[in-house]
Amino acid sequence: MKRLRGQIIRSGIHGEYTITREAVEGMLEQIEASPKPVNIEHDPTRPPVGRMVKPKLIELPDGEVALETETELFDEAVSAVLKSARELEEEIARLPGFRVGEGPLGLTVDPRSYRHEDIEAIRGSATVAGEIEVFDNAMRFSVLPDALLVIGLGAPTAAAWWFSKGFFTKLGEMLGEAAGDELASSYRAFKAKTVEVVERREPRDRPPITMFTLQIPRSDGGVIEVEGSTRGLKGELEAFLDAGSQLLPIAEVYARAAAEPERLAKMHFAHTERGWKFVYGLDVAALPVMVIALSEEDYTKALDEAKGASQPPAP
Repeated sequence: MKRLRGQIIRSGIHGEYTITREAVEGMLEQIEASPKPVNIEHDPTRPPVGRMVKPKLIELPDGEVALETETELFDEAVSAVLKSARELEEEIARLPGFRVGEGPLGLTVDPRSYRHEDIEAIRGSATVAGEIEVFDNAMRFSVLPDALLVIGLGAPTAAAWWFSKGFFTKLGEMLGEAAGDELASSYRAFKAKTVEVVERREPRDRPPITMFTLQIPRSDGGVIEVEGSTRGLKGELEAFLDAGSQLLPIAEVYARAAAEPERLAKMHFAHTERGWKFVYGLDVAALPVMVIALSEEDYTKALDEAKGASQPPAP
């Protein structure tokens, strides 16, 4: 890997933000615990270009403190696990139902992109279904990054609880009607208000980033952070919201397909017209993890090529 060294953050006043010495020291501890990915312009929808390692605190002449790290830039080539899309779909169909346990929904935004009253309006549209927590602390050090709205579904039990209410399902309104007209109206209002608020984002000349987040437990007690994103508006955004329930089983199956599931730390999926697409993964050392689903024809061809490559040359 190509390596660069430099300061990534320093204490002091930075525009709207005041970074304390304690915050910089906290980042030092986080990177000492495990390397952290480097995303261009704080954009989580694109694969990281590298990772931060070997952190060090630097005392500055003005009394502030800076965090210096070494950035390892990834090579273009990434190892990948190839899987048959049909086999993955069959595994999804065989998954047992998820245990349901009540839990809050989280709404997190960058306050420069969304007004507090708008996010409160989204929250208020769905409080009949369950508790919703609002956070405006998505701090990103860019002049004005693309508008970010994160819908935190939490652990699988809490996510399944919201899905059981009809939220984030393709047939959400019908399921809601079966459970009660109030729930059906609540999910319709939640979708409508979310689409309306995203239309008022800042900056308006850039497509927004709207994400689901999930936390899937690993067998060793660790957690896999799962993200599902869209940059869509209106109809695309509504389709994304209706597909939230599909993200959980898909993430479960992709996690099992990884080369070393016990080291998997993060997976990011993008919502497309054809459903959820795996974009990238990271292991506990912030190194790339890739799983590629192939059609039956391409998968068979890849197997044949692999078998051919493993055969000894003819005498």
